[in-house]
Amino acid sequence: GWFTQNPLCQSIEVDGQQNVTGVDFFNYRNVYSAHGFKWHDRNGNGQYDACPTLSGEQTLGVIDCEEQLPGWTIQLWQNNQLLHTMVTSNDPNHWGWYWFESLEPGEYQVCEVLPGGWAQTYPASPSCHTIQLPNALPLTENAVVAPEYNFGNIHFGSVNGFKWEDLNGNGERDCQEDVCEPRLNGWTI
Repeated sequence: GWFTQNPLCQSIEVDGQQNVTGVDFFNYRNVYSAHGFKWHDRNGNGQYDACPTLSGEQTLGVIDCEEQLPGWTIQLWQNNQLLHTMVTSNDPNHWGWYWFESLEPGEYQVCEVLPGGWAQTYPASPSCHTIQLPNALPLTENAVVAPEYNFGNIHFGSVNGFKWEDLNGNGERDCQEDVCEPRLNGWTI
């Protein structure tokens, strides 16, 4: 984690009891953060359509927007080894966000864990973000590397119903009192 800034080495000559000053070396430690958020890509276009906010809080339940999702698992990998697992935040000020902090220079992959019934829309391919953190001196300790490494997902819909015997052939399931035309089992739909 520590790096040497110039000079890498210095030559000095010392005579007898002489004290030499000014032989200094500058070392620094590169640490970064990677962050992003998870959102419900309702229209499946792979682009985040932000929800309007009221007093800085996300407005949930608005149909024409895509909310950020808390409670999703995001993983940080390096050299095919899992380093960290985080769950996206449920804090109203950071709804759906994650942070991996104190990262040293190198290449990392940030991936999400998809639960059943969801498909990833962003990033489209590959399904993980690859992050290259350089060996350059950061502007501040724990420098945030842009861009945000976000994930978009769409929830699979479902189709359900049943087959029934249309006894009178009218194309509607008829019921009289509490007795309906019977369901038919064993059919492939």
